[in-house]
Amino acid sequence: MVEILLAVYNGEKFLKEQIDSILNQSYKDFILTIYDDGSTDKTALIVRSYVKKNKNIKFIRGTKNSGSAKKSFFRLLSLSKEDYVAFCDHDDVWHKDKLKICVEKMKKIEEEKGKIPILIHTDLFVVDDRLNIIEKSMFKSQNFRFKEKSFNRLLVQNNITGCTVLINKSLIKLCLEVPDGAIMHDWWIGLVAAAFGKICFLKNKTVYYRQHENNCVGAKKAKGFRYILDRFKNKSEVKKNKDMSYKQAEDFLKRYEKNLSIKNIKILRRYIKIKEYKGLKKIIFLIHGGFLKDGLVRKLGQFFFV
Repeated sequence: MVEILLAVYNGEKFLKEQIDSILNQSYKDFILTIYDDGSTDKTALIVRSYVKKNKNIKFIRGTKNSGSAKKSFFRLLSLSKEDYVAFCDHDDVWHKDKLKICVEKMKKIEEEKGKIPILIHTDLFVVDDRLNIIEKSMFKSQNFRFKEKSFNRLLVQNNITGCTVLINKSLIKLCLEVPDGAIMHDWWIGLVAAAFGKICFLKNKTVYYRQHENNCVGAKKAKGFRYILDRFKNKSEVKKNKDMSYKQAEDFLKRYEKNLSIKNIKILRRYIKIKEYKGLKKIIFLIHGGFLKDGLVRKLGQFFFV
């Protein structure tokens, strides 16, 4: 059984389309748990109208907004009892075979590797608010590598989009105690999977990833002069994100040090140490440690904002 975890806040505009796309999945062995993070619009009324008609939909309503999707998803994860969990954003639309594709791949890997911690994620269509396709591949538009991320590269850059993710019970058990330093649920869970199990990326586009004015996280193109210019205009944000990645690495080491391999402990310590360096020394350690982002533009940004 798959439990789909859907976190929503003031999602009345797009929520129905997403719920309908889930109910129309070709793979039917699932339950949908919706957490309303203190919405002030008609979100709760919409969800209750579906709950009345569908026994496989559960509804949890928060009385106060938590302030982040990360907190909502980890709360939902802590309550899950199923063998598999899929994460879901309220404003997207799922391809009808999304669950089928991911579950089949998950079970195939479990047959081959045993029930190690496993994370499946996929590519996406980037669409506008009316579901018109803007980019046929988010991975290509973001200049992400289709090759799986190693643990050291995942420390510095996340390429896992939470709304495509499916994880198994072995991974869920490792992700129930989450420190404040975790940046986003998908990034943290990806790090855990990379350190203790397996990440599998599928080139299938399983989600229509909607871009609109209220997106918490968008899918801006990571190519060319405009991307570089945006980085220059937002130097403080670039520095903040970099510092957050160091803090996340520190918290990851504290949380899992007793269980990590010697190799991954060394990788974490090297990455945390980089924040103490400046200039050319910092660049050398980024290169030597394999802590480089995808794409030439991002790498140049790393070297410039040392």
